[in-house]
Amino acid sequence: MRSCRPRAGSRNSRASCRSTGVFLACAWLAGERAHIRISLLTGVLPAAARVWTERFALAFVAAASLCGAWYSATLMRFAAATGQYTDSTLALPLWALHAPVAAGLGLTAAQVCANLVEDLLEAP
Repeated sequence: MRSCRPRAGSRNSRASCRSTGVFLACAWLAGERAHIRISLLTGVLPAAARVWTERFALAFVAAASLCGAWYSATLMRFAAATGQYTDSTLALPLWALHAPVAAGLGLTAAQVCANLVEDLLEAP
């Protein structure tokens, strides 16, 4: 079985392989609540405002992930329909590189929505 190592000088394929892993890990990070948070603003807010700010952020991430998943799925279908391949020695089909991005973002949206529902159900 061949690895995802493109020939020397093929930066696009190398970047595609790295981004595939990143997008597949997004849902796991959201589930562990290990994603990056910038607490400059939320650190000075009262507790109630902080909770609602975090809920708004979760809703925004869910919406952005859904949009990204839809767009990636559209690109995947287009690449499959037109028979596009990478410009590397492996000549991977482009749909195979778009599929993990669409799946990862879709799973991220689902996980973030689950986190949001869990937060709303635990609310006093």
